[in-house]
Amino acid sequence: MFQDLKAAGHPAGQGRNWRRYVWPSLVPIGIATAWLLGGLDWLGQSAEGRIGLVVNLAVVLLLTGVLLLGVRQRKTGKLFRDQGVLLNGITDHLGAGVMVVDGNGAIAFSNPEARRLLGFTAIQLEEMSFLDLLLVGPTEEGLQQLATEASAAHWKNYSGEAWLKTNDDQSLPVDLTITPLRQVDSSALFVAVFIDIRDRIEAKQQLRALAYYDTLTGLANRSLFFDRVRVAIRRARRGKHGLVVLVADLDNFKQINDSYGHASGDELLGKVAQILQSCIRESDTVSRLGGDEFAILLESVEAASDVAHLAKTIGAALAQPIMVAEGEVHTSASIGIAFFPQDGESGEDLLKNADVALYRAKDTGHGSYQFFTPDMARAVVERLNIEQRLRAGMESNHGLSLCFQPKVDLQDGRVLGFEALARWSDGGRALSPAQFIPIAEKAGLIGEIGLRVLRDACNACVAWQGRFPNAGVAVNLSAAQFRDVKLPQTIARTLAESGLPAHLLELELTESILLGHFDQVNETLTNLRQLGCALAIDDFGTGYSSLAYLQRFSVNVLKIDKSFIDGLDTEVSLMTGNTLVAAILAMAHALKLAVVAEGVEHAGQLDVLRRLSLDVPISVQGYVFSRAVPLDEVLLSLPLRFEPFSNHIEL
Repeated sequence: MFQDLKAAGHPAGQGRNWRRYVWPSLVPIGIATAWLLGGLDWLGQSAEGRIGLVVNLAVVLLLTGVLLLGVRQRKTGKLFRDQGVLLNGITDHLGAGVMVVDGNGAIAFSNPEARRLLGFTAIQLEEMSFLDLLLVGPTEEGLQQLATEASAAHWKNYSGEAWLKTNDDQSLPVDLTITPLRQVDSSALFVAVFIDIRDRIEAKQQLRALAYYDTLTGLANRSLFFDRVRVAIRRARRGKHGLVVLVADLDNFKQINDSYGHASGDELLGKVAQILQSCIRESDTVSRLGGDEFAILLESVEAASDVAHLAKTIGAALAQPIMVAEGEVHTSASIGIAFFPQDGESGEDLLKNADVALYRAKDTGHGSYQFFTPDMARAVVERLNIEQRLRAGMESNHGLSLCFQPKVDLQDGRVLGFEALARWSDGGRALSPAQFIPIAEKAGLIGEIGLRVLRDACNACVAWQGRFPNAGVAVNLSAAQFRDVKLPQTIARTLAESGLPAHLLELELTESILLGHFDQVNETLTNLRQLGCALAIDDFGTGYSSLAYLQRFSVNVLKIDKSFIDGLDTEVSLMTGNTLVAAILAMAHALKLAVVAEGVEHAGQLDVLRRLSLDVPISVQGYVFSRAVPLDEVLLSLPLRFEPFSNHIEL
């Protein structure tokens, strides 16, 4: 065929030979093009699908070119060197690397794109075997079969991803197609077509990172964590060694987020992730499960004491101040711990029970850790049962009710007002506030419950004005309610709907609510004062007891916590002159604040308070006068004035 193409300079002969070989070859070219653009819906293909079609078309075109050249001679290398210009003309614009390999594996031809991708010259490639370029991994069975054949003459079709060696000893990921081509004289030829897929590999890696790693911290995410737990459980069963799952949750993350902003919150999570990684071995895994919750997988654990030591190490590390853009942050983490197999035989069970232990740790106090026990599981079931009851009750408007405990003037026994206290009872079973309020807070129900309490308390206060003129009502605000930017509008609307004058509504705040972002707290308090409501600090002395917020924020009332009242009439307290209560009363007198003493149960406590109060207006709540009673009892039978007790304790 090559001799015909080189027919000695006779134009007619050259034309006849051209028509003889070229025109029949245009038929498969036309068919291939129509097949690519029409039958396989070129425009409807994805980018990766189009790459595959281009590879297939390249193979068809190259085979057509080989047929066009009529390869009949056994000296394949020399033949293709002589016809390199013509082959280049066919393959230059395919956008893919093309090589022709003979039966010995020698590279007889390479197009410019192949040389560009690999960085070799044509002469260098002709002196190499294709197997010198092929990098075969242990899992690539198809390529391994090609590489282990004694002769390239036995190669079969191959199509898939591969890695080719470049001139600078790097590896190039490619989509590779190898097609055997038998010549008429039975000599073996192979066409290798490959396309650079580095972008595709990088995209796969990015997708894998998104699927298995947390974008904020770079830690393993929940999916990867469970994968590793499953593998670790199989190893633990074979090796009979310990395996532990720990769950750590930051104790005050929401407050930090609200005070410093989400950007600082994210920065804090990143630094906490680094601290956790620094506390564990390289063989262990730290994962961010979501929010401020992290999980740790420990393998080959020898004893529970080792896990306890790690929990203490993590606690100590997180107790140190952490610097973020907005300043220095103080945090801590509660930790729950579950062991395989006694606390669960699957990753899901281990994580669930570690979460159960975490809840118990949070109840114990910030920065603590707890090992899972079966008793904890029963407590969680009870907690979930209460949460379901709360949700069902709020939807049906049943279960929640109010009782009112009178606040009595210490000097003359008059009822000055009432504190509204929430109660829950459904199905004949009552729940104390200590049971359902914490659960409502964690379940996100406290805002709805607080709104109901506010509305019902205002309506009740209007109702008792005929019996107790100017007796106000005190309502506790939760932290979730106080953080609601619409709180002043909500209270204003509730007052308007009930018809209650604003000065008869007293809003009780705990000290911890006032901590955080000063501007936000001050704005909310200013708006509440502008409504005309009174503001009280509840449980004074049990929180941070900072005098700074008493100077910053204008409040009206201090409520002395029951824990200070309990020991007022004991021998030790009498000997010390009840210094703490006296100091609180003196401070209230200096700041012109009214005082409420909570939890007064004995006549002796009442007498001591009367002697210590001096000129401070003080009222008393407690069983010494009355328990909290329903509204009907307030309206019908509660006395207007309680008889004051006589003094009988000498100070």
